[in-house]
Amino acid sequence: MSSGVAGCTEVTSKSVEGRMEAQVQLMKSQIDFLHDALAEVKKANRDLSQLLSNKQSKAMVSFEKIAENLRVLGDRFEVKQVPSYAGMLQMSLPLFYGCHREYDTWEKSIENLFVLLNIEKESEKIALAIGCFCSSALNWWKLVSNIYSHHWYRNLDDWHDLRNALRERYAGTNTFDEAKVKLLNCKQNGRSIQSYFEELEGLFLSSGVDENDYMLTDHFHYGLDKWFKQNPKIKRQSRLYEAYYTALEV
Repeated sequence: MSSGVAGCTEVTSKSVEGRMEAQVQLMKSQIDFLHDALAEVKKANRDLSQLLSNKQSKAMVSFEKIAENLRVLGDRFEVKQVPSYAGMLQMSLPLFYGCHREYDTWEKSIENLFVLLNIEKESEKIALAIGCFCSSALNWWKLVSNIYSHHWYRNLDDWHDLRNALRERYAGTNTFDEAKVKLLNCKQNGRSIQSYFEELEGLFLSSGVDENDYMLTDHFHYGLDKWFKQNPKIKRQSRLYEAYYTALEV
């Protein structure tokens, strides 16, 4: 009887030890898993820090390039220091290297930047634009600023003057004349309203036309197919986007 109890006790003891050993192994595996997970988190944090550091360095390089260019150009426009705009270091600045194929895109980018940074002073617009010049564009500006400074009747007092000079050099008047002709001839011709309007809108921008909203709406009405043109709901609209969205709905 006693031998049976002893045997049972021994089996129970081994069973308990087995369960304890299994639990220990489970805990070890959990610890290993947590250790690996922690290592992955640390690696991810390092990668993120490196990425942010690289982006900040890239932005700093762009900002320093602008500062360098402004120092080279001197105080032609009485800019005593590099303008400090909130958020500038968090964006990619549009540098222009003097390639005529890239000019139109650059012009739109720099004007978007004026709006984004809420730049209203013409001297600051000019300073920021010139600060983005690199390579041959910077050489062109040095030449042009020297020419303009010796001719009192020619001034670059605001962004529009500088933009016109840039267009004359890198886009050519023919580019904008062709866009104006395309604008005048742009019609729906059986296309969807959206397709027609997107082309018309692009031609408005690329042609550089200075027209008010009512004149642009007249362009839109004129190019519509006959059925849309005669629709009274569309004809009543005198604002461009109101006419566009009304045409989409009819």
